Amino acid sequence: MSSIILTDIRKSFYQGNKKTEVLCGASMEFQKGLWYTVYGASGSGKTTLLNITGGIDKPDSGKVLDGNLAGNEDIYKKSDFQLSGWRNNKIGFVFQFFHLLSELSVEKNILLPLELKRRELNEGWYARIVEILDIGDLLKRCPATLSGGEMQRTALARAVINRPDFILADEATGNLDSDNSRNVVNLLNDLKVNAGVGIIYVTHESNIYDEYDEKILLENGKLIKILGE
Repeated sequence: MSSIILTDIRKSFYQGNKKTEVLCGASMEFQKGLWYTVYGASGSGKTTLLNITGGIDKPDSGKVLDGNLAGNEDIYKKSDFQLSGWRNNKIGFVFQFFHLLSELSVEKNILLPLELKRRELNEGWYARIVEILDIGDLLKRCPATLSGGEMQRTALARAVINRPDFILADEATGNLDSDNSRNVVNLLNDLKVNAGVGIIYVTHESNIYDEYDEKILLENGKLIKILGE
């Protein structure tokens, strides 16, 4: 079972001479095919947690282990080039802001990660994404013509085009109305159920729907399991 294991993660930031420790001993194992909702107050370190888990931001101490590699390899022991390859193959990011390129069509936005990595398109996987996310009629349109929900579905498609093991979602419904928020949560759950993707969804809302397998509180820099086995 593919997994990402956080072990005693610590991370601090400085503003002038003032040190703020946002993560102070966070530990957790995230497994592929499960949904983890991590909630906490604004400023509690949720985005920092995602960035560390996804290989973007190195922790001050502690380890991020790839449970699918021999010996549970610490991803931050890799070279920058190796870490970039690991991140592009393993992780799909979905942010609160969609970061679509306005000059590209929806289809070209989705396929951009493959172009950047010079990887061949898997036609079957692409067709499956388009079907699950119901975006077939959007592919030739430009981002400026899309609704918020359509842009989020486009961002989701781009996040999974590389067939990642995990989607890391940072307040992914924060800019959407209740109906579109519900749709995005349903779509993420479809990807979990139908494609075996692991979901790590961080939010400031403690009651974010019911699709999670484990519900985790980020408080005082630590991860506390609230619900789930």
